[in-house]
This record gives sequence, C-alpha cells and structure tokens, in this order.
Amino acid sequence: MIPARVRVSSSSLPRARCFVLNLLFQSRRGGTDPIAPAFIARPCASLSLSFVSDRTEQAFQTQKLVEQEARSLQVQATKFSKQTNQWMAAITTFDNALKELGDFENYVRTLEWEIQTVSDVLERITTTTGNQGAGPPPPSAP
Repeated sequence: MIPARVRVSSSSLPRARCFVLNLLFQSRRGGTDPIAPAFIARPCASLSLSFVSDRTEQAFQTQKLVEQEARSLQVQATKFSKQTNQWMAAITTFDNALKELGDFENYVRTLEWEIQTVSDVLERITTTTGNQGAGPPPPSAP
C-alpha cells in the first residue's frame, strides 16, 4: 500500500523519512505491530532533531549575515549624513556669497543713481546760469 507518487519538499523531509520507515516496517511484519511505533520513534526523533538543528544553524547564519549587512548600512548612512552636512555647509556659504553679491550690486546701483542725480543737477545748474561767473571758464579749444 505504498502510494505511487509521494511529493517530498525539503521542509517535510524528516516526516517523509519516518513515513517510509513506518511503511517498510509494516510491510516486513505483515501489518501493524505494537512494537513498530517504539522502533520507529527513535530514528524519526533523531531525524527530526537533525532537521531542526540544520534549520536552526541556517537561521543563525542568516541572522549573522543580516546583522553584518545592517552594520554596513549603518556605516554607509553615517558617511552619507556627513557628506550631506558638508554639502549643506557649502550651499549655505554659496547662498550667503550670492546675497552679499546682490547687496553689493544693489549698493552699486544706488551709488550710480545718486551720482547720475548729482551729475544731472550740476548740468542743469550750468545750463541755466549760462556760465555767468558761476564756476571755472570752459576749456579753450587748442
């Protein structure tokens, strides 16, 4: 009475081995035997324990890899944070320089406007007075 096809996955391997042992034992004895469970229990228990031990070892190794990767990511995050702070400092310095340049440009425009205003006032004064003793004589042509 052995099934024609039995699919066995790696997670159910110990159970499949116990099942096969039980079937073999029953087929040799010609049926069920009260000794069969005790006879099969010991190998099945050791198979189950070795399977659990293997899975535990795999889980431990996986945990070690995850922790190592987490440490690596923490180091990279720290480096990224430092680099970001350096970029922020550089951008702040650049922004302040642009503000100062804008302030200087505004100062130059204001100064230029004031000089132009004074120049216009002086030009009006000289044209309205017609050079009647107000100021030095115009330069003579050579």
